Amino acid sequence: MFVTAPTPAFISAAEAQVAAVHPAESTDYNKLMSLWQNAPDYASGLQNTPTAGDECDSLVLPGWATGSLTPCSQTYITVSQSAGPGNTFCRSVWTRS
Repeated sequence: MFVTAPTPAFISAAEAQVAAVHPAESTDYNKLMSLWQNAPDYASGLQNTPTAGDECDSLVLPGWATGSLTPCSQTYITVSQSAGPGNTFCRSVWTRS
């Protein structure tokens, strides 16, 4: 199963933005981002190459290089595991196939 998640660079920039604009929500937002960063196989992700004018290329966030085609998402493969007879579960939080 393919999983698409934010890149570490995007997470850092987004966390900085939330901390600056909505500091009361920063802790919860950081917890959300840690779900992706701590998911099994996240570290093996390959960054998705943005194209000129797409969402990653036009982001405006502190510490984000707008217009530099910096990847904001990455994709990795995770393996389903058996959870018992007839049951399976996937080791990911947010998936796209």
